[in-house]
Amino acid sequence: IKFQVTRNKKLRGLCVEYTDTSTAIQISAHAVAQTETLMGIMGHEMIHVYLNRRKVRAHHGADFLKAAASVCKHHGFDFKSF
Repeated sequence: IKFQVTRNKKLRGLCVEYTDTSTAIQISAHAVAQTETLMGIMGHEMIHVYLNRRKVRAHHGADFLKAAASVCKHHGFDFKSF
Protein backbone atom coordinates (compact mmCIF):
# COMPACT_ATOMS: atom_id res chain seq x y z
CA ILE A 1 0.00 0.00 0.00
CA LYS A 2 1.33 3.38 -1.00
CA PHE A 3 0.52 6.41 1.15
CA GLN A 4 0.24 9.74 -0.61
CA VAL A 5 -0.44 13.29 0.54
CA THR A 6 -2.57 15.38 -1.80
CA ARG A 7 -3.71 18.98 -1.80
CA ASN A 8 -7.24 18.11 -2.89
CA LYS A 9 -9.65 20.39 -1.02
CA LYS A 10 -12.69 18.34 -2.05
CA LEU A 11 -11.86 15.15 -0.16
CA ARG A 12 -10.39 13.99 3.12
CA GLY A 13 -9.09 10.65 1.98
CA LEU A 14 -9.32 8.24 -0.92
CA CYS A 15 -8.52 4.57 -1.44
CA VAL A 16 -7.31 3.96 -5.00
CA GLU A 17 -7.13 0.39 -6.29
CA TYR A 18 -4.78 0.29 -9.27
CA THR A 19 -4.73 -3.53 -9.54
CA ASP A 20 -5.53 -6.47 -7.27
CA THR A 21 -2.14 -6.00 -5.63
CA SER A 22 -1.49 -2.27 -5.95
CA THR A 23 -3.32 0.18 -3.72
CA ALA A 24 -2.80 3.78 -2.68
CA ILE A 25 -4.34 5.70 0.18
CA GLN A 26 -4.40 9.40 -0.50
CA ILE A 27 -4.91 11.87 2.33
CA SER A 28 -5.54 15.56 1.73
CA ALA A 29 -3.21 17.90 3.59
CA HIS A 30 -6.10 20.36 3.75
CA ALA A 31 -8.17 17.92 5.84
CA VAL A 32 -5.60 17.15 8.53
CA ALA A 33 -4.41 19.42 11.30
CA GLN A 34 -4.03 16.84 14.10
CA THR A 35 -2.79 13.28 14.39
CA GLU A 36 -6.18 12.14 15.67
CA THR A 37 -7.82 13.34 12.45
CA LEU A 38 -5.20 11.58 10.34
CA MET A 39 -5.71 8.32 12.22
CA GLY A 40 -9.48 8.48 11.73
CA ILE A 41 -9.16 9.10 8.01
CA MET A 42 -6.62 6.29 7.73
CA GLY A 43 -8.96 3.95 9.59
CA HIS A 44 -11.77 4.82 7.19
CA GLU A 45 -9.63 4.26 4.10
CA MET A 46 -8.18 1.01 5.45
CA ILE A 47 -11.73 -0.35 5.70
CA HIS A 48 -12.03 0.27 1.96
CA VAL A 49 -8.75 -1.60 1.41
CA TYR A 50 -9.97 -4.49 3.59
CA LEU A 51 -13.27 -4.80 1.71
CA ASN A 52 -11.70 -4.32 -1.72
CA ARG A 53 -9.20 -7.11 -1.10
CA ARG A 54 -12.09 -9.39 -0.19
CA LYS A 55 -13.89 -8.39 -3.41
CA VAL A 56 -16.66 -6.67 -1.45
CA ARG A 57 -17.61 -3.52 -3.36
CA ALA A 58 -19.70 -1.88 -0.66
CA HIS A 59 -18.71 1.79 -0.94
CA HIS A 60 -20.42 2.99 2.28
CA GLY A 61 -23.13 0.36 2.46
CA ALA A 62 -23.98 -2.26 5.07
CA ASP A 63 -20.69 -4.19 4.80
CA PHE A 64 -18.69 -0.98 5.19
CA LEU A 65 -20.74 0.16 8.18
CA LYS A 66 -20.36 -3.21 9.90
CA ALA A 67 -16.57 -3.08 9.46
CA ALA A 68 -16.52 0.59 10.54
CA ALA A 69 -18.41 -0.21 13.74
CA SER A 70 -15.81 -2.85 14.60
CA VAL A 71 -12.86 -0.57 13.80
CA CYS A 72 -14.35 2.26 15.84
CA LYS A 73 -15.01 0.00 18.80
CA HIS A 74 -11.47 -1.40 18.82
CA HIS A 75 -9.63 1.87 18.16
CA GLY A 76 -11.86 4.38 19.93
CA PHE A 77 -12.88 6.33 16.83
CA ASP A 78 -16.17 8.23 16.65
CA PHE A 79 -18.47 6.13 14.47
CA LYS A 80 -20.33 9.27 13.32
CA SER A 81 -17.15 10.52 11.63
CA PHE A 82 -16.91 7.41 9.47
